[in-house]
Amino acid sequence: VIPSRPGAVGRARARLLGFGALGCLYGGRIVNLLAYTLLSALALAKAERYRPAFAAIMLLPMSLFMGASLSYDATLLGCYYLMLALLTRKEWDTQTAGIYTAACIFVNIAKPYLNLLWVLPIFLVAKREWHAKGRRPLWALGGFGGAMAVTLLTEWYGTAFRYNYPIIERQGGSTVNGGEQLAFVLRNPLRTIAAFWGTLGENDFFIGQLGLFGWKDLPISFLNLTGPLVLLLAALLAAAQQKRVDVDAFPTRRRVGGAALLALVYAAGAMAAMYITYTPVGMVRIVGLQARYFLCVWLALLPALAVLLRKTICPAITEEKAEAAITPLCACYAVFGAVLLFQHYFVGPVYVVYA
Repeated sequence: VIPSRPGAVGRARARLLGFGALGCLYGGRIVNLLAYTLLSALALAKAERYRPAFAAIMLLPMSLFMGASLSYDATLLGCYYLMLALLTRKEWDTQTAGIYTAACIFVNIAKPYLNLLWVLPIFLVAKREWHAKGRRPLWALGGFGGAMAVTLLTEWYGTAFRYNYPIIERQGGSTVNGGEQLAFVLRNPLRTIAAFWGTLGENDFFIGQLGLFGWKDLPISFLNLTGPLVLLLAALLAAAQQKRVDVDAFPTRRRVGGAALLALVYAAGAMAAMYITYTPVGMVRIVGLQARYFLCVWLALLPALAVLLRKTICPAITEEKAEAAITPLCACYAVFGAVLLFQHYFVGPVYVVYA
């Protein structure tokens, strides 16, 4: 209920103004896009490094597609980007810790349990960089406790106020059973690993599906092919020469390495969650896994790639020029993606139009 609030406000406003169903739909999408834009702008304002990586991910056609949808992923993605942006800050004060904790609690409302992992990055901030009131464990405990409280409250709400509605069956019906699937995973760990790896392989590790909109219903080949190249360009620009003198004082390895590890654990957790709760028992692939789940993963991995590129190719471009170049480049890419989406939705793919 809470993560869907911006879209609900937009629909309610449109209804009060006398619009019909279509007007309410677009009212919800516009307010969701506004919320996504504000969260992304805050993330860019708070980020002290790797802004090209953040801008590129935020302007990906898939990110904007979700930001302008009725899905709660609009605010969920914005909070992911904001938390990762805060990890680039050299020092943390009470305001920074408070914003991070609030975003962490919010993402746990949207997707509970798995997002508890986002409590841990607080410990990536070294003691000498922590200037917030209260120690790091207390803030982490507050984030964990707040996330669990709202999760349990939401589950109670669902039980208490929605008991008159029938259960919505999972895709796969009675063949989906979380308990039996968990037991199957524990009995067959190697087969489970093979199923996970096979799912990644047949989906191009999801980095080759950045032009796949919806689940499987609208693939745009051009965006699938160019999406990884845009991310590589973002990593190259994020590897630009730093403009600050005290570069070595910033714990690059600690923060960047920790964020990359979090990304990998989060990706494995997302796969395990979909396999256990959404996939028929013993199936050889994961059902329901989508590329949009990995947008925060790619953003968390891009700084690590930028550090590697900085050490290997030593790019001559400065940080100022890199930040100035990434926005128009990715904005043009976003506009082109929007044109292709419009064509596919309202005109039809080229191979259909000219067939």
